[in-house]
Amino acid sequence: MNILRLDRFFQLESAETDSIEAIKLKYSEILNSFDFGTRLEPNGIYFKRKLSSKNGSRNIVEPWKVFQEGEVSIFVKDNKLNINWSVKLDMLYFLSCLIGFAFGFTVSLYFDFTFVQSIFSGLAGAIGLVIIGVIAIMVKIDEVNQAYLDGLLKS
Repeated sequence: MNILRLDRFFQLESAETDSIEAIKLKYSEILNSFDFGTRLEPNGIYFKRKLSSKNGSRNIVEPWKVFQEGEVSIFVKDNKLNINWSVKLDMLYFLSCLIGFAFGFTVSLYFDFTFVQSIFSGLAGAIGLVIIGVIAIMVKIDEVNQAYLDGLLKS
């Protein structure tokens, strides 16, 4: 278990007609439609959130989204399609600590808290934001998987 990564595992009945490469391409297209840049590798798909710059000539990382980058591993085992998600949480932790610090500082100014009380309120805010961020990432992973399943049902 790694605290810097969120790992999620899905298992689906394997479609006999789809190869692993075709499934990777479908997932890559879905991730691209969700504003992610993808790179297909033999062991999976690496993705990173992209945002077009104003001049449109290059892509830059969008800093305020917590679902930034990770990888999707797709393989077949026992006639079941296994989809392993691994998402980096470093941006989530950074933003949560930053906002938690600002929250603790603001609370100490308005409510005349002591230094220790403001640290505890900042930590509570940061932990709450981490929990909300992890839930938001899991929801986005479910959206991508649901889009893949919807594409299977349409074809």
